Amino acid sequence: MATVRDLVEGSRVSQTLEGIEATRVFLVDNVGGATGAARIASALNASGIPSLYSYHPNLSDLQCYNKNAEPASGSSIRQMRVTCQYKQLDDDEVPQDDNPGTGGGTTPKKAQINIGSTVQTVQTTNDKDGKEIILGPVDVPQDDGSVKTYPEQTGIVNVQVPQTTIRFSERRPESPGGLAFAFVGKVNSTSFVGIPKGMVLCTRINGVSEDGGKTFKTDYEFQVNFYKWEAQVIYIDQDTGLPLEGATIDNKGKARVPIYDEIDFNVLNLI
Repeated sequence: MATVRDLVEGSRVSQTLEGIEATRVFLVDNVGGATGAARIASALNASGIPSLYSYHPNLSDLQCYNKNAEPASGSSIRQMRVTCQYKQLDDDEVPQDDNPGTGGGTTPKKAQINIGSTVQTVQTTNDKDGKEIILGPVDVPQDDGSVKTYPEQTGIVNVQVPQTTIRFSERRPESPGGLAFAFVGKVNSTSFVGIPKGMVLCTRINGVSEDGGKTFKTDYEFQVNFYKWEAQVIYIDQDTGLPLEGATIDNKGKARVPIYDEIDFNVLNLI
């Protein structure tokens, strides 16, 4: 069984433009492994050697980000020198649910949040107070001196409505493929980031792994519609091709129709 000694010799703390960095050195005896490479690799994970992302025992803001093992100079082939380097990691460098064990563990990091708004053009038959826009009746003089009266007509206008996008980014220890299938294309069934149900649509969940599938940098994107993600359907007059005059929700000439399934976005634990 391998034994580990924490050495003072070779350990150091330095300061760079990016902050404080630290190095710890360990001597591992009785290292297992049949070949040289396997023996060196086993020293990296010997009991008592800090794991990646674990915190420094004295500098609590620093986490282990790199480990190196090599045969101890002039010693037995089963004695290895292990060097662990520490620095303060950004949130997106730490897996969300990582639990390193030896030497401490990471506290789950909350996702990075980016919020922005633009405007989108939509058509409406109502004014800012929700009142239907009515034109006419219109009296138009004719060449023969008579007056032709055109009936009332529902007006259609373009309006710029706010389109707010909320993006989250985090690093996860597994592929977000299952989350994408479960959440994309659905609206919030409960309040999410303080926004009432039905107003937030998940439009994208995407993950990229840069370490062969060990972790995934995952992006989540949501769009907010303060009028709710419902379709407004209006009865169309077949003779004019325009919305039927006098059509209301009460007389079934208008309707707001839910078209998206709902799910609780809070279970993603992004905030």
